[in-house]
Amino acid sequence: MSYGKNDGGAAYPSAFPELRDRHNNVIEEASNDFGMSLRDHFAGCALQGLCAVTGVDFGGPKGAAKVCYELADAMIKAREQ
Repeated sequence: MSYGKNDGGAAYPSAFPELRDRHNNVIEEASNDFGMSLRDHFAGCALQGLCAVTGVDFGGPKGAAKVCYELADAMIKAREQ
């Protein structure tokens, strides 16, 4: 679920490498490319913080979302160092 940027991978990757039936046959190879990305998780956490701040105008919902994803991108970049 990448949008051209490093999304950090899955926020909650699967602990199981594959799904198996009762006879131990592989039903489906597991993938960590599902669910929320780490970038989305970081942006959501940033949004919680922004919503807790009163009296600050981020330019409405679109402005707040932009700020949150900018913060998320900065956090992912900091992880690479």
